[in-house]
Amino acid sequence: MRKFLFVLLIFHINTLLYAGVQCQVRLPDGLTPYDCNNSVMVGAKLPIVVISECNNIWSGGLFIEDQNRITGQLIARGLDPNTLLYDPNRSFYEVTPYIDDFNDSHLVSAGQSARVTAWEDSMIQGFDLYTTEVNDSNFIPGEWFVIDYNAIAFGDCNIVFYDYNNSWTDPLQLIKLTNVPTRNLDNDANQNVSFTDFAVFGSQWLNIDCGEPNWCGGADLNRDGYVDAVDLGLFSEHWLWNYPTDYNTPQRPSDPIYTQDPNIIYRLCDVNGANEITIDVNESIRLYIDLTTIDDSNVSMFYVEADISNTALGWIDNTEYPSGTAIIHAGPDRDTFWDYWGPGTEQPEGIEFVAVTQGNPIDDGHLASFVYTAFGSGDVVLNLKNWSSLNTQNEDVFPTLDSILIHQVDTEQLMMGTTDSMETSSALQQEDLSTYNADELADWLDNLWSEEEIRQMYTKQEWDEFVSSVSDSN
Repeated sequence: MRKFLFVLLIFHINTLLYAGVQCQVRLPDGLTPYDCNNSVMVGAKLPIVVISECNNIWSGGLFIEDQNRITGQLIARGLDPNTLLYDPNRSFYEVTPYIDDFNDSHLVSAGQSARVTAWEDSMIQGFDLYTTEVNDSNFIPGEWFVIDYNAIAFGDCNIVFYDYNNSWTDPLQLIKLTNVPTRNLDNDANQNVSFTDFAVFGSQWLNIDCGEPNWCGGADLNRDGYVDAVDLGLFSEHWLWNYPTDYNTPQRPSDPIYTQDPNIIYRLCDVNGANEITIDVNESIRLYIDLTTIDDSNVSMFYVEADISNTALGWIDNTEYPSGTAIIHAGPDRDTFWDYWGPGTEQPEGIEFVAVTQGNPIDDGHLASFVYTAFGSGDVVLNLKNWSSLNTQNEDVFPTLDSILIHQVDTEQLMMGTTDSMETSSALQQEDLSTYNADELADWLDNLWSEEEIRQMYTKQEWDEFVSSVSDSN
């Protein structure tokens, strides 16, 4: 479908072969190149700038593919609502639900007719980039586009950069980034790593009872269950780093407020039709989006999304069956050309489904299904979003949306109980370090050089510089 979109947009452009288009990851200042061999803290954003040495008509794309979407996300700047091409009177979107433009992500050198368009399906998430108009002579060599990378989870993330003038399938450039747990332990808004974060780290020093999801306030950076010298060394690697978070995060326009039709109902439920269930932590369960119509109401097309109220407590597999678990069941005569499933628009951790029948009403019952996995104990609500639904007369319909409530119980923890005495002992062991001032912490760090793990990770000069910067931060 993405190829089809570009054929429609640039069919009149002859392919030009040239060299000199590349992308570069930069520090948050937008100017300094970033060494991709360094790690990126979860929660940080880094701009990726597309640079051209030529002034030819060009089109390309920047994407995160497959499982890499679990760890990273690409974000464009400045969605222009005036560029959205959406006609609810059509039987269905001709190409893609939204053809948009993020006008702050194409820069002056790219010319007045440049566009940045979101693309997301079951395999990729990212943006198409292009200068489209033959009569636009305003693009010049320089910085053409900027897309922000957001590190959303621990692990590796690969970003691919395509030059469509050369190939639709073979990336021109591969960017490899490694996300690590944040050192912003005090959770300040700008992702600073400073003395207050060190104080939080110190309060967990030598804790031996770390685990999911808190990991001792984030201080157990290597996730081995202990806060020790290795974690201290990892913390120091991002000492005094600052990742500002004031980027303009684009949002799709929300559905208009409308009165829900009681004769058309979309509901989330389990296989037995229940919309309030109890499951164990780490249990996986198949959930269904069901359709119920009353009287003469009908639906011939749906575009819906299911989102999680608390993404820290659960996960939706939004990949296609059989490699994933997402399935569209709608019948009786669905036009599978329009089938779509993948990450949600409003919440990437959610799931979207699109399906169209060939002019007949969709049967009541299962529209689609997916597998949900509980991560932690607590209550989670999965909500439905109706982006668009049509009846057989190509008219908008506005179904009633029913959510599902999931009670998630950690039965193993309930059986084990709690050990208050051990927690008290651990807290007493950690108390003194968290009360140190900067000079006292610097002295403590200086003495820590005797630890073998520290000496293996750093030279004496590197460690002395770190100790000195801690003292100066007071």
